[in-house]
Amino acid sequence: MAVSAQASVLMFDFGPTDVSLPSSSPYHSVNGAAGTTWNKVSNPGNTDGSVPDITSGLSFADGSAATGIGLNLGVATGTIVGLGTQPNKNTALGSVYNSGIYATGSVGRDGVFLTGSVAIGAQVTGLAAGTYDIYLATRNTNYNAVVYSQRSYVSAGTAGADYNYAGYGSSALTFATSPVSPSTWVQGESYVKLTVSLAAGEALNIAVIGDVAGAPDRGFLNSLQIVSVPEPSYGIMACGFLMTLTFRRQARRG
Repeated sequence: MAVSAQASVLMFDFGPTDVSLPSSSPYHSVNGAAGTTWNKVSNPGNTDGSVPDITSGLSFADGSAATGIGLNLGVATGTIVGLGTQPNKNTALGSVYNSGIYATGSVGRDGVFLTGSVAIGAQVTGLAAGTYDIYLATRNTNYNAVVYSQRSYVSAGTAGADYNYAGYGSSALTFATSPVSPSTWVQGESYVKLTVSLAAGEALNIAVIGDVAGAPDRGFLNSLQIVSVPEPSYGIMACGFLMTLTFRRQARRG
């Protein structure tokens, strides 16, 4: 896959620890150089522990301003993510998994979540119409259960509105129980990748819920990368059509 322009990559690091390993991430592992500017999402100064929304001041991976784009966090009741309540936990984690891709300063180690067995959500507004690949790291690196998974849901939605993630496209990670940190990012093992198409004015809706031995558990957000998928070039499509047409004519003559 060709590397997308860095200004079409938007990266969020959830949790209190500053990123010191900016190129260790799911998207970088697949695409190589992708810019190193992360938007840190934490809760400095919030006495209630909640993690604030970010309505301005975001940057793309190349450091350019992501003007007009905002992030709104939420918490689910059942499968309805309410944007009026934010996650209330924001920790460095890493008591079990703390090396390899979960080393100090990695975007995969710390995270945000809510106390209790609930899903958390994130809504990104202001994105241009188009198709996007969504890379998500969602793990409680403090936890080593017999059976532990996190399922991520992604879809288009209405900006500013609560949403029901039931029925969204989803993908799950089921983590190994041995407390050994992997050294590389692997799709389906340490991160998920989902694709969504947005119309003009639509928001990107995300929800994450955990599962421990068949029971709902806290959803975690460690990192989120949103990558614009380039549309096929009309010139390339036309060239391909002409080549096909020529081949068919030659085949008929033969």
